[in-house]
Amino acid sequence: MAETLQIPTKVRYDWIDVLKFFGIWAVYISHTGDGAVVLHPVVHTFCVELFFFISGFFACKKSDAGFRDFVFRRFCQLIIPYAFFLVLYFIPMSLDTQMYHPNFPKCLLQGILGMRDRIFAASLWFFPCLFVLSVLYSALYRFASRRFANHANRFLIAVSILLYIAGTLTQPIVLQENAGDLWGVNAACRYMIFFASGHILFPFFREFRFAALKPGAKVFFLLTAAAALSITLMGVTGSEHYHWFYPQTSVFFWHQVIATLNAIVLIYGFILISVALGKIRFLADLGRATLILCGTEQLVVLLLTSLLSVIGVSVTLTTPLMVLLWTFLCLCVSYFGIAPVLRNYFPRLSGVTPPPSYQEFREKVRAFTARIRG
Repeated sequence: MAETLQIPTKVRYDWIDVLKFFGIWAVYISHTGDGAVVLHPVVHTFCVELFFFISGFFACKKSDAGFRDFVFRRFCQLIIPYAFFLVLYFIPMSLDTQMYHPNFPKCLLQGILGMRDRIFAASLWFFPCLFVLSVLYSALYRFASRRFANHANRFLIAVSILLYIAGTLTQPIVLQENAGDLWGVNAACRYMIFFASGHILFPFFREFRFAALKPGAKVFFLLTAAAALSITLMGVTGSEHYHWFYPQTSVFFWHQVIATLNAIVLIYGFILISVALGKIRFLADLGRATLILCGTEQLVVLLLTSLLSVIGVSVTLTTPLMVLLWTFLCLCVSYFGIAPVLRNYFPRLSGVTPPPSYQEFREKVRAFTARIRG
């Protein structure tokens, strides 16, 4: 296996960044709702699952520091940007007559609870959910590595499947009006299977060599790749045959299982597409800014639609092509207009700067308090 580690690091990360670009673009498309027409049911099936799958690529390593340090770093990487983007979005939202929310304490409570579809900046639910999922998976990974050694991956997959079943069965309760998904705990249980799969399968994708496969494995890879690409293209082009792979059922649990299987196929298809487009630098650059693009999505849409309305242009999305163009424009506005400002002036708050270790943070706090007392 050591001979397979000859893929240049840059090439390896480029295709992951392109994959992240497709993920954030799909999220933008899914949030246009019915305006996305035939695109909506497709992107809604896999966009969130894809992000959790990618997040699992670099979830845990045996060389990681202690659990407390891990939790602290993830808090700095996800929860601090979450709070920052909430404030950033609330300012223009409070000035917009159509979205004005006079009850600031209620908005503050929504942000603290972090419930999916209950936050005034709805797209930000992903941040606390990913934090919960990362911490939970790290704890499971450390436990499995100590207790089960060579069978740790099997343990993680088994636990992820159980959590998926539990999260899916309890989802109807969470969706009720008087309930809610506090910090995305229910979603974290359901998406754990994608996170764990990304963590376990990443060495395979990273070290993959088609030429090194046996003849039977080559045939299997070509057949599965052709099937995944065909289904993916049927979905994104709005083919009438796509529903064959996503049959409707009145049973909620089986509906979710079918959607999950469909998401797995689509993720595989987009991995293949991303590998093929890995050398397109602009797409990779957009993918590297995913955190900011996610955090500023609704802010950009609000500001851009307001700006266009000033000059008499109303944004009405009625065709898939218009949705693709509009969402790509929003991505570019965020990347070229907002991301540079956040990187230069708010790098720590926007999650751009790597966080310090817990020990470094404690030392800084001690030095600060000593300076005040002295």
